[in-house]
Amino acid sequence: MKKYLNLFGFLILIVIVFSCTIKSFEAPEFDKKIEFPLISQSYYMSDLADSTDDFIIVVENDTMMFSISNEFETKHVTEDDLKIDSQETTFESEIGDELTIDSQEREFERNVDRIEVEGTGNAEASVLVLDFANESLGGGIGPVVGEQIPPFYDFEPFYQDFGIFDNDNLEYVIIDTGTVFITFHNNTEIPLSSDIPDQAFQMHFEFWTNGTSASHPDSIFMFEHYIYPSIGPGDTEYMMLPFDGQTVYGENYLKCYLTTDGTSGPINVDEDDSFDVTFSVGNMTVSEASAILEAASVNHEDAISISDEDIQVLSAEIATCTGNIHIENYLPIDVDTLIIEFTELFDPYNNPYKIEEFGLLSGNTYDIPIILDDCLIHAAGENPLDSLHFTLYSSSGSTYPDYVLITPEDKILTQIVFGDMVFEQIVGKFGSFTIEDESSTVIDSTGEFSLFFAEINGCEVVIDISQNYTLPLEADIDLVFNEIYTQAGVPLEVSFHCPGDTTFNFAGYTIGLDPNSTMPIDSLHYSYSVITESTGDEYVPINYDDEVAAVISIGDMILQEVIGVIDNKEVEMEDIYEEIELDDLPDSLQGLLEFQIVELHIEILNQIGFDCNLSMHLVGSNDAGESVAIDVNETIYKETTTEIIIEDGITDLLNLVPSSITVTDIIATIGDGITPGSIALNDSIAGSYAVTTPMKFIVADHTITDTLDTITMNDESQDVLDENIDGIKLVMNAENKFPFGADIRVFFSTDSTEVFTNPGLLIDSLFIEAAEIVNGVSGEPTSNEIILNLSGDDFNVFLDREHQDVYIGAELSILGTDGEVVTIRGSDNIKIIGYLEAEIHIAESEE
Repeated sequence: MKKYLNLFGFLILIVIVFSCTIKSFEAPEFDKKIEFPLISQSYYMSDLADSTDDFIIVVENDTMMFSISNEFETKHVTEDDLKIDSQETTFESEIGDELTIDSQEREFERNVDRIEVEGTGNAEASVLVLDFANESLGGGIGPVVGEQIPPFYDFEPFYQDFGIFDNDNLEYVIIDTGTVFITFHNNTEIPLSSDIPDQAFQMHFEFWTNGTSASHPDSIFMFEHYIYPSIGPGDTEYMMLPFDGQTVYGENYLKCYLTTDGTSGPINVDEDDSFDVTFSVGNMTVSEASAILEAASVNHEDAISISDEDIQVLSAEIATCTGNIHIENYLPIDVDTLIIEFTELFDPYNNPYKIEEFGLLSGNTYDIPIILDDCLIHAAGENPLDSLHFTLYSSSGSTYPDYVLITPEDKILTQIVFGDMVFEQIVGKFGSFTIEDESSTVIDSTGEFSLFFAEINGCEVVIDISQNYTLPLEADIDLVFNEIYTQAGVPLEVSFHCPGDTTFNFAGYTIGLDPNSTMPIDSLHYSYSVITESTGDEYVPINYDDEVAAVISIGDMILQEVIGVIDNKEVEMEDIYEEIELDDLPDSLQGLLEFQIVELHIEILNQIGFDCNLSMHLVGSNDAGESVAIDVNETIYKETTTEIIIEDGITDLLNLVPSSITVTDIIATIGDGITPGSIALNDSIAGSYAVTTPMKFIVADHTITDTLDTITMNDESQDVLDENIDGIKLVMNAENKFPFGADIRVFFSTDSTEVFTNPGLLIDSLFIEAAEIVNGVSGEPTSNEIILNLSGDDFNVFLDREHQDVYIGAELSILGTDGEVVTIRGSDNIKIIGYLEAEIHIAESEE
């Protein structure tokens, strides 16, 4: 640590000047001035750049840098980090799962009889026009002879009754579709209606229902129709009007308004002159009716399927089967009795299976449960069954004398549903069963990985087919791992025969189809199919609990590379405990210097394909029990070297002059659970930290003392000084580029304990002026010349014959920077030329 003392000018002068032993020489017999060179040397701060176990001093861009550093443990991605723990799963497939006829459903309905409406024929009317003609002429009685009929538009309307249907059981109908046909024949010489477009002048008629011309207070208006242009004498007009959606009662009437544009000349009008109107409804369908219904009964034969291409049932015992008969009575009448009886289905006592229900009220819904557990099925002959036949009987009463509302949708709906029919035992012919199922095993129980793609380094799989193989049929098993792909890009498939064992390895396969997949895979799904052999034409019995079973053991799955999402996986590194030996620094360094800009540099090489979060707890402590703690929490970017520079608190830490630094709780947290990336075996996270500061200080006024080298004077040297030296001058020339100066006092003593208290020689006039400080660094150097006259008495300390070791001490009074921050640069230097100038008497040597 002497270099630090040199850094502040502590020994630059003293050590160089006085650490040399004065040499003996042969003096001739004459007086002469002689110069003894002591030093001609330049000392640069960059010479102090050095490295030790505790700290480093380097020069960067001419700035002296002080650093305490260490490396973090390199953390490699190992098999334990990319491992899916071994798992074991079992699949069992009882043949009973295949001795099942899937749920069946049969729905049938009985609608009400078609709503019949007898044809209406034609409703005809002949309308006399004599009153109309006389009224147009201004009044009169009797036939009109030779008169011209003027335009007339205000004749009172006339009425014509007609009917649509002739059925005493109908009150009204709502016509779904229908057309009104009207034929208008003009038997008169008067043009009827008007050629004027304005409807106010046109002949028109209105259709009314639920009333007659004689009694119509409750009648309902339906529609009206205007005739344009006029109907000429002897002409016939045919009209078709839609009747859709109209409600029509049994009694109806037509209301007509007569108009004319008049005749072009005189005409005759007899008492029998008239026009004829024919009215009918054709193509009529009815959507609703109010009617009286008569009593009726229904017998209906049907069947519900039990066909299965792999099972041909001759006889069977049903283990479980539940069903339901769902009845919705949409009829406007009650159903008195409903009976359903099966032909090939028997109860456990071998009686035909029958269901009876009574009093199914109109508008109500009924659910009748069916429980077929332990029931039997027997074919009537030697042929296998494909259906269960049944007969349905229902009866209902009359609504007389009440009218009820009827629509074509009125029906009784019967739905027979059998659930899965599982058999305890079947005697029959069986095709080749394919028993299929799917299962899965969690790919990562820790929840840290959500894989998109992974290369498998190794994983042994053992499949053990249970020896408890009770099927009367041989079978093959195809096992497919849905998310594990071969090099050909297809899911891995393994086939083997029952019973037996097989072993294989997932090594070389991948989880996921390709590295570009973005679909997360949280489970490994596998599906299997057990394919049995057919019995051909042979009838065999098969029991429900006949089974094939297998145990799949998947060993530890080591992944070579993982692409996907990692959710905050923590990787811990070893703690760092570092003792820092700064004993060679002056004891009062804290009072002398104060670090101004200190940075914690953390450099992390992240070779994995995920950003990670680095956290650590750094504490610096000194022997006085003082400490400074700093927590680091930073993002380290993937596949690159990230440099983190932290300033907060680091200055306080270094100014403690720490004797130890500990870094604990070093954790790299990989992944955010959202952003995909990749990680592979042998990927690593490594790095180092360095507490770094440019040597930028406030230098305080301060006094430092130290004991320097010892000068040893032998007898010959002492004789020369004693006999020949008349006077000695100490001449020093110093060029100082340091940003601080110093007053130096040098002490000489033959007693090591009295160097500073009772020196034999004290030199107290050495001064080195600081270079000018410009913008925080030293400017132009200063020059100092020091000439000291040393008398003979000054050298008595060197002439003690009993104590020839002379001890040297120094006191350095550093002149501080007066609170100004200065930066020590590598180019800062002091250049020193020093010599002793002596007046020496030289005597000639005797021959």
